[in-house]
Amino acid sequence: SSSLFATLDATGAGTLGRQDISMLDLQNTLHDFELCEKAKVWLLQLCGSSSRLWPQLDEGKTGGVTLPAWKAALERLGYPQGQEVEVLFQMLDPGRTGTLTRDTMADLDRLSAE
Repeated sequence: SSSLFATLDATGAGTLGRQDISMLDLQNTLHDFELCEKAKVWLLQLCGSSSRLWPQLDEGKTGGVTLPAWKAALERLGYPQGQEVEVLFQMLDPGRTGTLTRDTMADLDRLSAE
């Protein structure tokens, strides 16, 4: 509506340009980082590190964790399911392979919204 338009029209020009729209992408990305930070902090407080979390995720010792397995593991660990579960999986899988590995999980220790 008009308030959304006004928010995106940062220059007040009355039109939306590429720069105005790119701000929306930036805001979405920042929101995703904030969601991920919540899940990351919870997981690291529970397990201490990604290397100690990995055996909880890869119970079958297959070397990979898919999104359904990720969601099931976090539910089993007691994490309250929310949008951030899937967003964090996607951030840890930037190549969009659909599978997390021990190596990609190491990024959890470095991932930060700051």
